[in-house]
Amino acid sequence: MMTKTEVLALMALLEAAYPNYRLHTTSVEIYAQYLQDLDFKLAEKAIHYLIRNEDWFPTIAQIRQAVAEMVHDVPSTEQAMATLREAVRTGNYTMVKKNPLLEQAVDTVGWPRLKFSENPEPLNRDVRNAYERLRAREMQRLIDLPRVGQAALTHTEEKEA
Repeated sequence: MMTKTEVLALMALLEAAYPNYRLHTTSVEIYAQYLQDLDFKLAEKAIHYLIRNEDWFPTIAQIRQAVAEMVHDVPSTEQAMATLREAVRTGNYTMVKKNPLLEQAVDTVGWPRLKFSENPEPLNRDVRNAYERLRAREMQRLIDLPRVGQAALTHTEEKEA
């Protein structure tokens, strides 16, 4: 959990990185309120990532999403589709089952149809769309968790052990 001083330090970093954007005192208070449950080091890392990759001052939601994405292993749509292509090529459904969201997306069209289809592109498109929806819902769930940063920190420490 961040202290108000730590949140202010992160806001100062963002203001320095985006000199055309000035935060009002009330905006800083709102950022502090909605970011205080994050771990400072994770939030700082996320903000550095956003500074490198975003043209505009990040929203609270973007910061929280960056923290969630850094910590939780939710494969991107591209990663999931690469796994699906390899699973279909090798006939290995176990690869799909390792990603519960991909498994749910594949279930929308059926593994046998994907595996034996002579024209898999429309089915792949359906799986991609389903996966994108499922992933967006899962990321929103992770972002909305109270103290997502603390849960993330525990998760990171477990990975390192």
